[in-house]
Amino acid sequence: MKRCIIGLVVLLLALFVYSIFNGTPWGKEAMKEESAKYLHEKYGNEMEIESVEYDFDNSSYFKYRYYTVVHLKRDPQIQFKLSKYDGNMVDNYYLSYWENEVKNEIKQQFHQISSVSFQLRSDPLQNHSEGNRTNPPSYHDIKGEIKGEDISDLRLWINVNDDMQGNIKNTILEIVLFLKEKDYRLSAIRFKFENHTSNESYYLNGADLKGITDLNSLTNKLK
Repeated sequence: MKRCIIGLVVLLLALFVYSIFNGTPWGKEAMKEESAKYLHEKYGNEMEIESVEYDFDNSSYFKYRYYTVVHLKRDPQIQFKLSKYDGNMVDNYYLSYWENEVKNEIKQQFHQISSVSFQLRSDPLQNHSEGNRTNPPSYHDIKGEIKGEDISDLRLWINVNDDMQGNIKNTILEIVLFLKEKDYRLSAIRFKFENHTSNESYYLNGADLKGITDLNSLTNKLK
């Protein structure tokens, strides 16, 4: 009998420790059901749940938090999170939509760019009418409403072959002129050139974009 009690205590303790770091299966299932209801009411059948994850950083003892990973059915690249705060479900679909739009524009223009990091800090339309919820306005239609403190930086990873090695600044200039033409609102641009032998990194303040017109002006601003 004593061994059974000790075994039960050990099992309960193990489950408690596991739940601290991973949440509970019933908690995840409840979050999945609540997420499915929220998504259907807000977006109809346009979204698909990928998984429910445990939000360790925002959880505490006996107060477990979860978030749901979701994507747009017609474009799985648009992946976003659905969370619950103060009893309310919130999602960052619009932010993911605009981030994906900017990333695709840049990568389609420059095939040597292997990866793009661009993350909006807040939704400038959160206090506006939503209109068609699954088809937000373009980033270029809302970028003027992004507050100064919420302007994002842009990180670009660029594959360099031997032919490009001596023309890195020309490549940067070409990218910068495209960014100017598209009028992205950027706090900074970070370029990382990678090949099989070496890596090079460059930094450009977003406020300096307008003054760059040629290699000389680029070289003076590039860090």
